[in-house]
Amino acid sequence: MSSRVLGAAALGLSLLAPRPSHAQTSGGIALNQLDPAPAGDTFFSVPSPQTNGHLVPRGLVLFDYAHNPLVAALADGGTETSQRAIVGAQAFLHIGASLALWNRLLVSASFPLAVLQQGESPILGNTVFPSPTGVQAGDLRLGARIRLFGETEDAFQMAAGATLHAPTGPAGAFVGDNGVRLSPELLLGGRFWHVAWSAAVRPVFRTSDNPSTLSYGAGIAFLLLDDHLRIGPELSASTPLQEGLVRLGENRTIPRSLATNAELLLGIRGNAIGGLWVGAAVGPGLSEAIGTPTFRALGLVAWSPETPKPKSVAPKVTDTDGDGLIDTADACPHAFGEKSDVPGRNGCPKVDRDEDGVVDLDDVCPEEPGAASGDPKRFGCPPDRDGDNVPDAIDVCPDTKGEAEKNGCPTTPQGG
Repeated sequence: MSSRVLGAAALGLSLLAPRPSHAQTSGGIALNQLDPAPAGDTFFSVPSPQTNGHLVPRGLVLFDYAHNPLVAALADGGTETSQRAIVGAQAFLHIGASLALWNRLLVSASFPLAVLQQGESPILGNTVFPSPTGVQAGDLRLGARIRLFGETEDAFQMAAGATLHAPTGPAGAFVGDNGVRLSPELLLGGRFWHVAWSAAVRPVFRTSDNPSTLSYGAGIAFLLLDDHLRIGPELSASTPLQEGLVRLGENRTIPRSLATNAELLLGIRGNAIGGLWVGAAVGPGLSEAIGTPTFRALGLVAWSPETPKPKSVAPKVTDTDGDGLIDTADACPHAFGEKSDVPGRNGCPKVDRDEDGVVDLDDVCPEEPGAASGDPKRFGCPPDRDGDNVPDAIDVCPDTKGEAEKNGCPTTPQGG
């Protein structure tokens, strides 16, 4: 039977040496199903792909209380009459830290310390299963992840990493696995509008007798008050990859099938001041697999300094001809010129070959000194009162329209 509510009959069949006894140890499995996300992440239990910052340290202290993670059902004549807790309450302090490097890599560590453990030490099948008591260290977790795709504020990001649990917890207890746990992981997530999301999947391989599992989870949070308040649900679950035995003590095991652990949390956290965050979460267990509590409650204090958002790179400003006008506003970017309000002339040179004060670009007669005039066809050209295209200076008949061949005079009709 693989429920957190263990039947006395199932336990009796699973005892390797059933006999009246008063065992001094009971356990051999990390009963707590919560594996906190690294310090600085958005969610309590679901890690994120974020790795923002360089040489940015972050830390957290997380209080984690699980109610009735392992309960035995006592039967009388085949009918369940009562439930007795092997582990009725288990509370941990998780002390975690992380360090972001190169805006790409995050290394982290987390150390669990069981500060409260209670139970009823039930007698099952003539065997006493002592409940854990006192303060005990759990298994130290070391982790690293690298962002593969996406930037800090992108809607889709991806990271890959791994975590290693070292067997620092005491043997034969409910706080450690009595072996190494190695977990490669794939992390997805992102931010859009006022929402953050994360999803994670990671197989957990064990060197202990406990079966390897596949852990997975997802969360979504609403970012309020300019991301100073985060509220949202998160779901985490774990499914054994093969059937096996869970060791509860020396010569005491129970079978574990492919029953899934599943928990739901509703969390809230807020930015109190500077990089200081406080938060809380609560939620029910959604299954009866070993280690799933009836409910879990969390309290968080974290230090997570805000990292500067990447600055937008200003477009490069160039002034090819060095005339003080940038190329995008210079009508003649490769010729030194002057500022002008005339469309198409800003930054263009004022060349005036005939030195008449009318620049060549506007001068209809650029090689003949003239003057500005109201006639666009003669702008910059010498005066020509009669309009015969013979300048007045050489026009013999300046007031009579004539011909160039006659020096500006009209042709005299024959016989006249």
